Amino acid sequence: MKGVATPIIKSINSNQFGFVQSAHIGAKPAPGTLMTAQSFTMKTMRALCFAAGAACALATAAGAEDNNQVDVHLKGSVRATCNVAGNRSVATPVSVGNVNESGSTFVEYPINCNAPFKYKIISDNGGLRRSWAIGGNKPMRLYDVNVNIPTDSGVAINDTCSSDDIERGNYACDLSDSGSDVALDQTARITVSWGGGDDVPGGTYSDRLTFTVEPQS
Repeated sequence: MKGVATPIIKSINSNQFGFVQSAHIGAKPAPGTLMTAQSFTMKTMRALCFAAGAACALATAAGAEDNNQVDVHLKGSVRATCNVAGNRSVATPVSVGNVNESGSTFVEYPINCNAPFKYKIISDNGGLRRSWAIGGNKPMRLYDVNVNIPTDSGVAINDTCSSDDIERGNYACDLSDSGSDVALDQTARITVSWGGGDDVPGGTYSDRLTFTVEPQS
């Protein structure tokens, strides 16, 4: 081989290639001659590829391959939701009997959370409070409330708080959440229990508990 072409790209635009050659193959062009795309023939390309060797042949073959593959990327989502009692507002009246005697009662609600969740239970009065005052005060019977919520992993939330620690505006109970677990078609149980202790005056005693669940933020 008489010489090796060393093309140095000088400028490129949409219709022009610029080469300055330090050696030549075949007829030698004038120094600094610009070769247009029209004059850059397959013969010249073959000559350059012959000089460049196997790498050029591989690049030419790769460029000639058909594009026979496409990628389809699928994406969807499910909104994180929680509901209790079929997503209905429910007020459940519960009779606790004589609050001067120890006792307990419970209520159950269907619960459905498709994502990790947290809950809260709030007492309006902080205990079973007498409906009218005696000597300026309304006597009250404290009670304990236990919340049990099974999860799909088999591990249940199981918290117990005193009624005065879950009073609205005076909350002091540390509640659990579900961690990374969900609760699909489970049943939550709320148990209220109280001891006898010192008798409280006669009258009607009441409280309201509000139980809510929601996905963890």
